[in-house]
Amino acid sequence: MQYKDFAFSHKPGGSQSQRQGQSPIKKRARFIMPSIVNSSAQLAETSYRQQGARTHTHKDNKIQLSHMQKRRSPRLKAAMTREEDNQIERNGVKDNKIQLTHIQKRQSPRLKVAMGEVESNKSKTRGPTLCAKVHGRIFEEREQIIFNANWQPIGPSDQALSNFSSFLGTIARTHVYCPLTYNSWKELLKTRREEIWDYVNSKYILHAQAERYVMKTINEAWRIHKCRVKSSHFTKYRTDAECLKNRPLSIPEIQFKKLIKYWKTEKVKKLSEMNTTNRALQKWPHRVGPTSFARIRERLRASKENHDSPSQAEIFVTTRRGNQRKQLDAETSNKIDKIQLQPSNLYLELRNMAKFVVMEEMSLYLL
Repeated sequence: MQYKDFAFSHKPGGSQSQRQGQSPIKKRARFIMPSIVNSSAQLAETSYRQQGARTHTHKDNKIQLSHMQKRRSPRLKAAMTREEDNQIERNGVKDNKIQLTHIQKRQSPRLKVAMGEVESNKSKTRGPTLCAKVHGRIFEEREQIIFNANWQPIGPSDQALSNFSSFLGTIARTHVYCPLTYNSWKELLKTRREEIWDYVNSKYILHAQAERYVMKTINEAWRIHKCRVKSSHFTKYRTDAECLKNRPLSIPEIQFKKLIKYWKTEKVKKLSEMNTTNRALQKWPHRVGPTSFARIRERLRASKENHDSPSQAEIFVTTRRGNQRKQLDAETSNKIDKIQLQPSNLYLELRNMAKFVVMEEMSLYLL
């Protein structure tokens, strides 16, 4: 006979004999015959084999393969696709929905949208720029920015200037430094100017005269951010509850409630309509993106043999052509042709030279 280990069971509080120092009462475990154990194991193994045989049987003379084998066999993909298409033609389309194979669904994002598997109004985007590396710098790792005579950044490299511009944009989108609850930028600077300037200097080495450029750049990014938040999270919703439900996560709920209340005032509505009308009157927008005109001016100056300052006409043509992959609109193209066909841009050249002389005098005075 074979016995299993004896199990000792007693109450949590202990029996009376155990409390008096005596050993607990031993209870014999259940005895199971070895033949029964072996027969149970054989029965389980037999049922497992039968189940595996049922899953690997051939149905309707079709070869059933694993998912990885299907992916690695283009011929089987095509054969299975034709077979399913023939079956759909025989059985017809059910509920007016297109029945497609798994491979076709994966390779066709538009069909996913049509079949309701993915919402059509949502698309994957890279999201806003965070500049985590710049924000994570310590004081000893600061990078120096070079400015021209007008205190506009021109160096040390295009990548450094791009990171600097994006970094200022992230500050404008941060509710800690630049909350959107202020009605104007002047009111915000009264309480946040020193805090913003100190934080920018903790990441970059800047001249004191560059503070005006920094505040101007953050102001423009702040206004753009406020406009985008309004169009994406306020204008297209009817009620306050819908706006709060779809508020941006970067803005606290308390600040967003104040924004909703501010945007619904009659004075702000009239001002918004006027600004929309004025914005529509602007012509010939530039197409250089975040690249500053100062960097473009330095490139044109470096490309000339005598390193003269480029004219206003050259700046206009260069900045309006922009990306060659996108076609220019007819109005901007006609304006560029008109400027280039003029025999002499004497007036523009003289006006540009006068501005350049004044700027040089101002820079000498500031130094």
